[in-house]
Amino acid sequence: MLELVGIIISLLVLLLSVYGLWRKHTSDKKADLSVDLNKDDGKVTLTISNEGKAPARNIRVEMPDSNKTLSAEEVKKKFPYKSLEVGKSVELITRFHPTVHSKDSICLIWDDDSGNNNKKDCTYSL
Repeated sequence: MLELVGIIISLLVLLLSVYGLWRKHTSDKKADLSVDLNKDDGKVTLTISNEGKAPARNIRVEMPDSNKTLSAEEVKKKFPYKSLEVGKSVELITRFHPTVHSKDSICLIWDDDSGNNNKKDCTYSL
């Protein structure tokens, strides 16, 4: 009976180790996109950055109709974005006025080595 308990515990430890290695392996294949607003010389830009561990490919931006800070033309000029390497970013010019406080959102969609059509809803404000 004691041997059986020992075997079961050993198997559980082995399974947890394999699961941990699998999670680490898959997280190394993921891009992680984020947004940030930057004010510089009276101009406000929205920066989309890749803070993950893998390049993001085929990046798309979806905006709700209520989005008043980004120009659809500006988004169409730059997106879909072919590839964004780790630590790199792309900027969009906004229609924010530096003295007006506003809140808006976009949805980022991208492909990476972990899979296609990863999504992240991002809210930003000034």
